[in-house]
Parts: sequence; C-alpha cells; structure tokens
Amino acid sequence: MNKSLVVLAASALLSASAHAVPWCWGGTIVNNYASKSFSPTELYAVETQMINIADPGYAMAIDKPVYVASHAAWNHGQMYAGGAGPNWNNVPGHGQIRTRITAPYTLTNMVGPGAYFLSQGMSAKYDKCFGGPIPMREERSVVEEVR
Repeated sequence: MNKSLVVLAASALLSASAHAVPWCWGGTIVNNYASKSFSPTELYAVETQMINIADPGYAMAIDKPVYVASHAAWNHGQMYAGGAGPNWNNVPGHGQIRTRITAPYTLTNMVGPGAYFLSQGMSAKYDKCFGGPIPMREERSVVEEVR
C-alpha cells in the first residue's frame, strides 16, 4: 500500500512539472525596458567586491571576466524588478526582468574562455514582464507647413 502511494505521488509530481509555461506567458513583455553601458572601471569594482566577499562562484568560474560581466548585468537589472501593476492573468514572471548582454562581440559570441576582457566594457538591455496590458501613449508627429 505504501509503495503504491509513493508511486502515485511521484507520478503526480512529474506530470505537474511537465506543464510548464514560458516566461511572461499571457502577459506583456516590454523589450528594451532599460539599458546600461558598463565602463571597465565599473566592472573592475564588481570584481574587487567579489574577491573581497570571497564569492564562491567567482572562485570556481572558468572564465572570470565573463562571470563578472554577467553578475554585474544581472545585479543592475534587479533594480528594475517589481512594480509591474496588477497581475490580471496570473502571469509567470510578472514584474521580473530578463537580462540580455548586447556588446562587445567577444562576450556575446564567444567560443571559448579567454576572448573577453573587462577592459572592453559591456552593454546590456533589460526586458520587463507586465501581468496585463500596458497603457499605450499616443504619439503624434508635428509637421510644420512651409508657405
């Protein structure tokens, strides 16, 4: 009896996890909600902080500059998280930020460790998930008539 109960519980758990939905499904994704260009000085400061607090991820990273750049981009994006209004559709990821590193080429299209250096800086763009429709603003262009 106990074995069949365990098997039933395990199968229910597996079937529930198989119905995952994508990030922000049913919501509104605002692309390029924010962007940030990191100078080499900012990235070196993040690296110094990681060394000072003995970050275990930094210690084990194969390509330390890539780890530092990703960490800096993700941390900056978290300041835009939350505050996305009502979650009308029970949207997964409501108020969350998705981070996309956009430059330099050696970081975004790297084939192996050692191609990216912190001295190159970095740029990142952030997308935000809203749980309902976004109020659109009307844009008008003003055309001057020349007589």
